[in-house]
Amino acid sequence: MSLRKPTALAALAVAVFGFAASLTASAQIDQCERCRVVWEDCLLHAENQAQTQACDRAYGQCMSPIDCPAPEA
Repeated sequence: MSLRKPTALAALAVAVFGFAASLTASAQIDQCERCRVVWEDCLLHAENQAQTQACDRAYGQCMSPIDCPAPEA
């Protein structure tokens, strides 16, 4: 009986860790999507090259701390 308890606890720990990891990945993807939407809106309203460059810098600053995948071309 005592052998089953640690095995069950280990299985529960693995399940909880997997669930937490999936939530973290989902939150990261949501944040990456927000960065992209804000960037696209910024570019849409940019009136000159300097503003476009500011949009690109802000986008890079938004994406880098959360390790977003590179945008598709």
